[in-house]
Amino acid sequence: MEEPFAGLEPARLWRYFLEISRIPRTSRNEKQVIAYITKQAQELKLKTRLDRAGNLVVEKDASLGKAAAPTIVLQSHVDMVGVSAPGSRHDFLRDPLRPVVRGEWVKATDTSLGADNGIGVALMLALMADAFESVPLEFLFTVNEEAGMTGAKALDRDFVHGRKLINLDGEAFGAFCISCAGSRDMIVHFPVKKEPLRVENTLYILQVSGLKGGHSGGDINAGRMSANKLLVRMLKQLCNKMNIRLLSITGGSQRNVISSQARAVISIPADRLSEAKQAIDSMRARFSQEAADIEPCLRVTMEAAGNGEQAGLTAKATDHLVDMLMALPHGVLAMSAHIPGLVQTSTNMGVIETGDSEVIITMLTRSAGDSAITEVNERIRTIAKFVGAHADETTGYPAWPPALDSPLLTHAQAVYTQLFDAPADVRAVHGGLETAIIGKNIPGMDMISLGPDIRHPHSVKEMVNIASVGKLHRLVKALVKP
Repeated sequence: MEEPFAGLEPARLWRYFLEISRIPRTSRNEKQVIAYITKQAQELKLKTRLDRAGNLVVEKDASLGKAAAPTIVLQSHVDMVGVSAPGSRHDFLRDPLRPVVRGEWVKATDTSLGADNGIGVALMLALMADAFESVPLEFLFTVNEEAGMTGAKALDRDFVHGRKLINLDGEAFGAFCISCAGSRDMIVHFPVKKEPLRVENTLYILQVSGLKGGHSGGDINAGRMSANKLLVRMLKQLCNKMNIRLLSITGGSQRNVISSQARAVISIPADRLSEAKQAIDSMRARFSQEAADIEPCLRVTMEAAGNGEQAGLTAKATDHLVDMLMALPHGVLAMSAHIPGLVQTSTNMGVIETGDSEVIITMLTRSAGDSAITEVNERIRTIAKFVGAHADETTGYPAWPPALDSPLLTHAQAVYTQLFDAPADVRAVHGGLETAIIGKNIPGMDMISLGPDIRHPHSVKEMVNIASVGKLHRLVKALVKP
């Protein structure tokens, strides 16, 4: 195998991961990777079928004499979240990823790695090519998981024949997930009213950067700061002290990613500039104290952007927008009463964008209970209404209720203990999994979710543990044996 994965085992799996890392595959841009998987299947003389959404199934016959055994479905999504480091020119629509080995881990250079869910895809490709004893297998590759799970939502109940499914989108080896939260997006539209600014006012760019970001499900309770929320707190302090005007505000990259950077262009009265700088210095010190060891790379900057006649939001619109952004919820809202340490309900202020006629705020609310999502999103809608904005809710996806009596879970626990001489951890997650939708669309599906050790998904720090990938490969092969 060529670098960077020479010597890593299982070699075939790492070769496939390297090859799909060269194929751009962010959400809604999966045709190339689906074509690549289809070509691999055809070269192996395996049957394939594609549905209207772009999901792909590859069939692999059972070992000789095992055709009557129940079919097992292995499932991964082919898309990834594309996040790049500040200053990076990486184009996720054209450029290949650049994975590297760092000790016991694999990461990417200046971008997210795509181990979520690329390792699952590579494992399935390896098992398609491996010669080993197994029951009938269906390999289900779904599209657009990260941007709404629309591939899973489009699945027809007859698209796959098996009724036992192993989802490979987990992020902790040794843990079998049997439940996940549901979610729905809220898109808040704040109408923009602009007017010419005073020429003598000074324009400044106020920016928050250097935060860890991360997954809005798995990392929402880790104490990580939201750049969007920190920026809004500074804007609110300035609004309380003086008549600033907002020209634009942007922040975040994805609705399901905790924002790591945000910026606003503001107009400050020339005679209040010293006071404004003091306020920002005070907030910077406060944030650093609050962040402590959690956000060691936090940066708050305030840089002059010139003077001149430009249009900005009116004073009233500036105040209303900042007030609304302050009032909108973000972070953990409730913890589970039944599972210690599990977040029950949260919401993420993922993206803020300024257009010509409106500011758009994209939020993602998650909960193990659908009624809680409804309550939180109604709160968002009400807050927006108070300042003349409106909020639209997406359809989202349901929660995946736990099934502790699952035969597949019982089998997986026994196999794991036999292989690794230790019990597996059975857990629920606050993030979303396609199993919730698959279970709704295909009644009677017995499901578990598992995966390798992945750290910091949906961020430039994303990494996957090499040893855990080998263990996962070994475990899945054992799970599909007759």
